[in-house]
Amino acid sequence: MSPPCQPFTRNGLQNDVNDKRTASFLHVLSLLKDLDIRNILIENVKGFETSTMRNILVDTLNENGYTFQEFLLTPQQFGIPNSRLRYYCLAKKLPEQFSFKITDMKHSLPVEIGAADCFPISTILDDDVNEKFYLSDSILQKYCNIIDICYKHSKRSCCFTKAYGRFIEGTGSIFTDRTEEEVEKVYLEANQLTDTAVKGQLLKNLGLRFFTPKEVCRLMSFPDTYTFPTSVSDKKKYMVLGNSINVKVVSELIKLLYS
Repeated sequence: MSPPCQPFTRNGLQNDVNDKRTASFLHVLSLLKDLDIRNILIENVKGFETSTMRNILVDTLNENGYTFQEFLLTPQQFGIPNSRLRYYCLAKKLPEQFSFKITDMKHSLPVEIGAADCFPISTILDDDVNEKFYLSDSILQKYCNIIDICYKHSKRSCCFTKAYGRFIEGTGSIFTDRTEEEVEKVYLEANQLTDTAVKGQLLKNLGLRFFTPKEVCRLMSFPDTYTFPTSVSDKKKYMVLGNSINVKVVSELIKLLYS
C-alpha cells in the first residue's frame, strides 16, 4: 500500500490525520480486522514515521495480530545513484515470523543484498536528447545558482518530484556532459556579469538540461522495456514518476517479506 503522501511531506501543510486525503487509508485500516491478509508492505515519505497516522497504523497492526518492522531506506543503499528516502513497513500475520530480529526503525536491510558502490550517472543517459529538455536562458538567469548539477561520473542525484520539468528548486537534479572544472569556470565568469541576457547565453553553452523521463525511469530502477503510452506527455510522465517508488528497493523488501 502507498497511501497519499501529501499530508506528511516537508513541502506540504503536514495536516496529518486532519487532511481529508488520509480518509482512504483510515478506511482500509478499519477493514483489516475483517480481511485475511497475511503480508503487508506500506510505503510513504519520510515524515510519516513521526505522524499520528503512523501511530494509528502501528496500533491497528498490533490490535489485529501482526508483527511488523519499519524502515527508512534510500536507493543509494542499493547501489543506485539517487536519493529518495522513504518510510516502509513490512507486516506479517502471527504466528508467522520474520527471518530477522525485530527492532526499532531500521536504516538498512537486515540481509546482504550484494549492493556495491553506486553506478555512475553515465550508465543511465540517453544517446540522443531532444532540445526541449535543455534549460532556457531565462531559467538559467534566475535559477543558475540553486540548481543541483550532476555529471557523467556523478554517483548521486537528488530526489525527483512530480513538479520536475516545470519547476526548478527542490524538484530534482540537472545534468551536463561538461566537466566540473568547465562548469566552475563558466559560473565564475557568469556571476561577475551584470547583463542578465549575456549571463544566460554564457550559461546556456554548458548544455544544462533536465534528465529525460526515460533517464528518470532508469534511476527509479524501471527496466528499459517499460514504456509510457505515446499519448502521455512529458509533464505527465514526470508527475507519475515523482509519485512512484523505486522498483529495486521495493523488490528487495518484497523478497524480505516473503523470506
